Amino acid sequence: MEKKTCNYCGMEISDTDEKCLNCGANNPNYKRSGYRVPKTIEELKLWYSDMNLPSEETTRFFIGKNIKEPRAFGIYKNDSGEFVVYKNKDTGERKIRYQGTDESFAVNELYLRLKEEINNQKSHGKNRNANKKPAIAVLVIFILIFLSPFILFFSVFINSEKNRTYLTDYYYKDDEVYFNYDNTWYACRDGWVEIEKPEDPYTLRSSYYPDDSLKCSDFRKDKEFIEKHGYPLKYIYLEEENILYYHYSGQWFYYDEEWKYYDNADPIIGDFTYSEELLDKYNATDITKTAIYYEKVGYPSGYYKQDDRYYYFLDSQWYIYDGNDWDTTTNPTFDGSTIEHSAYYENYDCKDFEDTDYYSQYLDSFNNSYDNDSSWDGGSSWDSGSDSWDSGSTDWGSDW
Repeated sequence: MEKKTCNYCGMEISDTDEKCLNCGANNPNYKRSGYRVPKTIEELKLWYSDMNLPSEETTRFFIGKNIKEPRAFGIYKNDSGEFVVYKNKDTGERKIRYQGTDESFAVNELYLRLKEEINNQKSHGKNRNANKKPAIAVLVIFILIFLSPFILFFSVFINSEKNRTYLTDYYYKDDEVYFNYDNTWYACRDGWVEIEKPEDPYTLRSSYYPDDSLKCSDFRKDKEFIEKHGYPLKYIYLEEENILYYHYSGQWFYYDEEWKYYDNADPIIGDFTYSEELLDKYNATDITKTAIYYEKVGYPSGYYKQDDRYYYFLDSQWYIYDGNDWDTTTNPTFDGSTIEHSAYYENYDCKDFEDTDYYSQYLDSFNNSYDNDSSWDGGSSWDSGSDSWDSGSTDWGSDW
């Protein structure tokens, strides 16, 4: 964010202020477009940059990157075209928040978590900022400049391959398939064979989902593995019960002519298969287009269409399009027919919601929540000290 001067009263204002906070005059430098709710990975990168947040290595929020180290949030697009939202816990265990083709949904998941963490870090840093003295800051800067060569050397050493932690996951290189299970490496040869860590590990690729060509048993189906790491985030078919399930972040759904929520504890899983292709095989609808899915998982912001009705959801409020304009409405009662969701109005026969007064009011409220104290610029206290963003109060032990 840049500081500007009001043309009418001379007060210093930010380019994120639509009006002068002193005299109320319009701000000709107001950057409205920079603070729209991001819908793509690139828009989220822009929002992150415009908010002047610290580096990704400090916040541990990685946008467009598949980071393997512990203590990381992130989003990236995998080789299959799916968007993956993940959290690497302090133990190195990875938890998948979302994996699918809906980019706006995926981006919204990480966007909301990042906003939550910003507020969390602000509340913990306010007292620290008030007590910091300029002389101490100058001394710290001097020490960091003097010690920077040594810091660089030791950071390279600490992050060397000897000390690197790999996530529990499939890896593959050329025609070889590996599995890293709590830092014990296995190779698929004549069955799984325990091996030393593979050479040239930087070329390994994770999130390999085995198919029928895998010559070894699937680690993700091992009972002990499931008890510790959970079920794959995929459609799951139980061969013994002839039931198709869907598992999402600890919640279960099952298909019985339509998708239904599984209210009991986790189903007893015997032999199963998991794949997106199970939808076509068993003639089931895509669960991500059903009302029951959104009711349990939550509604991402954006446009919704059911039959000939158009809705928009933003910040816990629903809006409906009457054929001419948008208006507020109560929570819609979606029936069993298919729900379409999109981040872009061009896909539907309705006006752009972001041109409405409702959206402008939301932007005002959103921008005002980030006053001068929330500008993450060079004067910020979120540095590499003991009270840095990473080591302050982020909960790395939870699943999200």
